[in-house]
Amino acid sequence: MKVVVRAPNWVGDQIMAYPFFVQLRKRASHITVLARPWVQSLQYRHLVDEVLSPDAHINADWAITLTPSLSSAFALYRMGIKKRTGWAKDGAWLFLNDIHRYDNACHRSELYVRLLDAPLIDEPFVQWGAACIEPPKRPYFVIAPGSRALSRTWPEAKFLAVAEKLAMHYQMPGLIIGMPFREPQGMLSSVVSQEPAALACILKHAAFFLGNDSGLAHMAALLGTERLILVWGAGDLRQTVPRVRSGQQIVIVQPRIVPDCFPCVRQTCRFHDYACLEQSEQDVFQAIKSAIC
Repeated sequence: MKVVVRAPNWVGDQIMAYPFFVQLRKRASHITVLARPWVQSLQYRHLVDEVLSPDAHINADWAITLTPSLSSAFALYRMGIKKRTGWAKDGAWLFLNDIHRYDNACHRSELYVRLLDAPLIDEPFVQWGAACIEPPKRPYFVIAPGSRALSRTWPEAKFLAVAEKLAMHYQMPGLIIGMPFREPQGMLSSVVSQEPAALACILKHAAFFLGNDSGLAHMAALLGTERLILVWGAGDLRQTVPRVRSGQQIVIVQPRIVPDCFPCVRQTCRFHDYACLEQSEQDVFQAIKSAIC
């Protein structure tokens, strides 16, 4: 059976789709993935047969969209594929004929495998085929201060202050990834790559990962980074917390007083105070020390 899959548009969602592709490979003879350029390097080449741009026209027996959007469903409808699977959300159901309920209380990895009526099973991860940036030879930690939403982004200056304190406390260099800091200094340096998959080796071998609710946090979890400390903002933990395996540790740092509006799907704060991101530098530093002890 030939299957075409419209891949998620965001790094974190693509990582959470790994169990879906594992299950799909068991039942499909040929899998074509339609993906935006910025997630093409994160497609699971050992599980799929080809990766094309979203505007490609494919002949297949079954089409599945992992993006709950009207435009993605319409694109699959225009291909004339007989079976079209997706969610009853945002009008997408108008162009689908195998429609599933979108459960906001369900983790996204589980939502994806439900499209196949399959169980959520943890499978060993085979690293992407993209060339990796070589990690340092000595122990180091990783800081990923970026996120696609302001409601999930702890202030850059606080990240830098905590990173400097960590480097001094553990006498260990810190690598800032995903975005360049203005003035990396001392034991901190910046690593920037246009291809997220190129950061895989750096993430995998880090002593610990400190970051926001972001795609890079999901990459670290999938790659097996031993410890993840996440400064959590507005995101719904039920839906998007990174899934870790046995032997990994994840610590979620929230404000001492979690606001009543949490969780929130908005990209920006409607109250303009970002109360879900009021974690102190000291609280984050202590959370890391407790995790490492």
